[in-house]
Amino acid sequence: MMEQKNKKTLMIAGAAVAVVLVAVLAFWIIKKIAGENTKLHLLIAPASSKVEIDGKSYESTGDFEIKTGKHTAVISKEGFKTQTIEFTANADETADVETYLIQNDGGEDWYASHPDDDEIRWFIDEIRHQNKTNDFYNSNPILSQLPIAVEYYSNNYTSHVKYEITSEINSSYTAFTIEISDYTGGNYNNALDKIREAGFNPDDYIINYHDYSEDSGWGQAF
Repeated sequence: MMEQKNKKTLMIAGAAVAVVLVAVLAFWIIKKIAGENTKLHLLIAPASSKVEIDGKSYESTGDFEIKTGKHTAVISKEGFKTQTIEFTANADETADVETYLIQNDGGEDWYASHPDDDEIRWFIDEIRHQNKTNDFYNSNPILSQLPIAVEYYSNNYTSHVKYEITSEINSSYTAFTIEISDYTGGNYNNALDKIREAGFNPDDYIINYHDYSEDSGWGQAF
């Protein structure tokens, strides 16, 4: 009798486990078919622009939910050039679509007469500039080590060494040079050694050397 009762209990437990497994599997399949949702942030100027993503209409500004994967946003307004933006929404990340439209005639009278839209446009330009700057620094890690300033005296203060290693970046953030400013003279190779100590090969960069020792009045380095 006890043995039959144990078998019945095991059968019920096994059936319960099977039901749970089937439910988990069904949930996983439905989730895969439906796709996961993630966050979408929109910031568009003019704010009255028509925004469609995969054919679905959205407000021009705000936070929304969107399925993960690739999407196409079409942003339009009468009198402005239509923009088509392809983007990918990844799980656990916010997909940002931030842009402003340009008038067909290339003018700016709309933004001049709509200060709220002009403020959005200015803010988006700031975001773009910051992103470009960040990408540039990430692509050129030596920039994060600069500037390097070296200044010291000999033990008896009869000699003084002073030089700086800086970077000169062009206005479009597409290229840079390394600038060595030597105020006591004879420190070109010392500066190259500092670059090597920072973990970089000086031969990989364009380097401009400036000897200001005659103008500084500090005398020669030892």
